[in-house]
Amino acid sequence: MRITINQTVLATDAAPTRVRNFRLESAREVQEGKFLRAVAASFFDRANAQTRVSFEVVRTHPSGREAEAFLLGHGSDVPASGLAVFTAVGDSGQAITRYLNAAVVEAIEGSGAGTSTRHLYVLRGGALQTLPPSG
Repeated sequence: MRITINQTVLATDAAPTRVRNFRLESAREVQEGKFLRAVAASFFDRANAQTRVSFEVVRTHPSGREAEAFLLGHGSDVPASGLAVFTAVGDSGQAITRYLNAAVVEAIEGSGAGTSTRHLYVLRGGALQTLPPSG
């Protein structure tokens, strides 16, 4: 899977980066109504769609020192917000792309071991879109 935010590439399908534990959560605001003597509660869709995406990226670096330098500097290289683009390619070669406009990077958690680094990213935004934002 290829994941970008603005022009910054967070992950690609090719080495030295690999996406692991990709998780997608979608929610909507629901209002619960409990009416006097009603047989059952009622629920009302208030929209306000929100999406939370989390994933890990494992990267292999040429040396342990390169891994440490990347680990220290990477957080400041990632934009705090922007257009997040997710592209996955199936076995048939067909690509599917989704857009999360005005996504906010809620968290980046990094760790390193030897020549590898692992980063956990959490992005939040509105509804996933099938088309890029216009304008």
